[in-house]
Amino acid sequence: MTSTKKTLWFDRLTELMGGVIILLSPTLIGLTLGGLYYLYSPDYFGKIIGLALVVLGLLAGILWAVTVKKKHGTIWFISRVMATPELDSTKKRNTTGQ
Repeated sequence: MTSTKKTLWFDRLTELMGGVIILLSPTLIGLTLGGLYYLYSPDYFGKIIGLALVVLGLLAGILWAVTVKKKHGTIWFISRVMATPELDSTKKRNTTGQ
């Protein structure tokens, strides 16, 4: 295997992992809302609405991950979300309050 094939494989793997991370956020929100609705109404209709909220969260996550991948790339997006501009500053701030 050449080094470009190794790099291409690793890049695809990291983009896939970034996509999964982006996908999980709306999915977990849908899972929480669906679970809360089912706890509020634990009947057949509650199961249907709860499951629908979970599926909507999953679909929103898939759509968001694909859109981010096409626009910038998932790893770029995650690195921007997790960036801390306060730490990127070269000036030292006075933390003593004076």
